[in-house]
Amino acid sequence: SKCPKIMCLLRKLTLACLKFNIVIQARHLSAVDNGIADSLSRARMDRFRALAPEARLGETQTPLAEVLFSELKLIV
Repeated sequence: SKCPKIMCLLRKLTLACLKFNIVIQARHLSAVDNGIADSLSRARMDRFRALAPEARLGETQTPLAEVLFSELKLIV
């Protein structure tokens, strides 16, 4: 990422994984197999609503970056 805050977060997550012997594995999922995430990443809300009609209509607040960083300071 070109974002310094994201890179800082990734470094801290990497160090926490090393410290606690956590292995993270990623794999690609095609849009066909992962339609909900694909529709959200492309801002296709009509498709998202069709695939996940039970999803809340309102926004979901996420923790501020500062909160995430402070939580990671406790771990690393």
